[in-house]
Amino acid sequence: MRNLRSFLASIILTTALLCGCIAIDTSLQEIPPGDFSFDSINGTITSYTGPGGEVIIPAQIGNISIKHIGESVFNGRDDIYSNFQAK
Repeated sequence: MRNLRSFLASIILTTALLCGCIAIDTSLQEIPPGDFSFDSINGTITSYTGPGGEVIIPAQIGNISIKHIGESVFNGRDDIYSNFQAK
């Protein structure tokens, strides 16, 4: 059930990010790209190892645009209460 909730949350977040339905608070500090594992071929974040709290997903990692957030990036991370994608 937990995996299903994480999967659904990832789908909803990705859809909202792609349609521009999420307002982004630009006063939040972007998380360093080193806290993410990234597939540069398809522009997908595959995991997150940084601190909990509010997570800002960078618009780019190494000059490659983020296009997708993997469905299990935040699995098991009960300490993350929101995440946003930078513009």
